[in-house]
Amino acid sequence: MEEKDKHQKSSLNELIRYKSETIKDSIRLYSEQLLHINEQLIELEKKATSNHISAVQELLKNKEQELEAHLKQQPMEIQPPNTTSSQSGELAELSKKIDESKKLLQTLNETIEAKKTEHTDIKNKISLAQRLEEKIKNFEMQYSYFLSNCSDEVDSLGLKIEDIVTLNVDFTSLRKIQADLGNKDNQLMNELDIDNGNSSSVFIQKQKLESIIKESQNKLDEPTQKYHFYKKLLSEWEQKKADTIAEITKLKANISSLQNEIPNDINNLKHLRVEKTKEIFNEITKISKIYSTLYKPVQEFIDNHSLTESDFELKFEVSIDGSAVLEGILEKINQGVRGKFYGSEEGRKLLQSLIVYGRIKVQRIAAENCRVPPQF
Repeated sequence: MEEKDKHQKSSLNELIRYKSETIKDSIRLYSEQLLHINEQLIELEKKATSNHISAVQELLKNKEQELEAHLKQQPMEIQPPNTTSSQSGELAELSKKIDESKKLLQTLNETIEAKKTEHTDIKNKISLAQRLEEKIKNFEMQYSYFLSNCSDEVDSLGLKIEDIVTLNVDFTSLRKIQADLGNKDNQLMNELDIDNGNSSSVFIQKQKLESIIKESQNKLDEPTQKYHFYKKLLSEWEQKKADTIAEITKLKANISSLQNEIPNDINNLKHLRVEKTKEIFNEITKISKIYSTLYKPVQEFIDNHSLTESDFELKFEVSIDGSAVLEGILEKINQGVRGKFYGSEEGRKLLQSLIVYGRIKVQRIAAENCRVPPQF
């Protein structure tokens, strides 16, 4: 090999490592992306199984039966009691006070649920902001490593890396969001505090309203108490009815997604996985070509040397060998469990046939991309 082609490397292994280093970096990046795709596929395929869909359908069936039973349990209607003229004024005033307090209580309960939901959302956003900060810091570390890794090339070419690529990280907007989320989190924690000493707690306000309602109800006569108790039961019944209908609607939407949207998502991810695999294979092919190019002078020397006139036949051939895939996959499969790969020999033969089929597809892909397919 001529000196100009050695790139100041003292051995063939060093030269191979030098020429293939950036390609292997690309393979690692593609492999990480492929891993993420596979993780998404695993989660979606679990949801798309007939067992999972059947389980959700069973939940829907149970909820529909629950709604049917609930509709039959509507509280028996009680009419407002008739009162004498001397009682009517006082009872009417008490009833009005109770009704107004109950409306306030209902509004307060809705406010409590809304604040709980908001607090959960705030907590999730705080976690997301923290994750984002950690990811950016990881990226900064990767960038620092990139700079140090490029130093030899940049110095040799007399360049400044900052003239080619720069990284600007500004946490100002993220810090502001984190501060706002932290303040809101503290505010909601205070409002949802059940400590009796906290006057701003919505639970303390709820206790006061419930106390007012109970005190007023105790002043009512028995018929009016029964009527107000009926209205309370009716309100609770209607709320449960609305909640059950909402759950049924959600389950139906979930089933529709499992049967229609998720299969499409799975197909899209599988297509993306194939494309990502092709990209990895293309990079491996580049490394194969590096080996072929660098070993070519060695083979030419052997072919033209006097040793070739004897019975010795030395050849250097470069190929992409997928045999290690077989053992690698079998190590991750429990062949004692009944399934496609059940049985040591049967499972091995099936996997071997799949690998051979994969090799044929790889050769076809290489041909479609106008590349000479590697030898297997």
